[in-house]
Amino acid sequence: MATTKLRVPNAVLTQRLRLPDWVDAKSLAANTAESYTVPAGVGFIVMTGSAAGFYINGQGTASAPADTSDGTASFWIPSSAEFVVDTGDVISIMPLVTNTVTIACYSV
Repeated sequence: MATTKLRVPNAVLTQRLRLPDWVDAKSLAANTAESYTVPAGVGFIVMTGSAAGFYINGQGTASAPADTSDGTASFWIPSSAEFVVDTGDVISIMPLVTNTVTIACYSV
């Protein structure tokens, strides 16, 4: 499994993206973390949710962060974000309310 961290692209390109190669979805319970593994051949994802949540890549389970200064805090996404990813990256997702997250996958 790749240990590369998610990399945010230099520009937000949603308006110019083609339709995704495929889309996965997660139905998530409030305050319950679930993981998503980036499929083979995927190099870019767009994650959208019906509510905000915390995310972390490959380092553990997403959670609402307390005071953290060692680089291991989860990050907050209001409802959508775009990421350059590697095959096998594991993303932990934890919404604060019941939420559906879709992951649009783009091949490299």
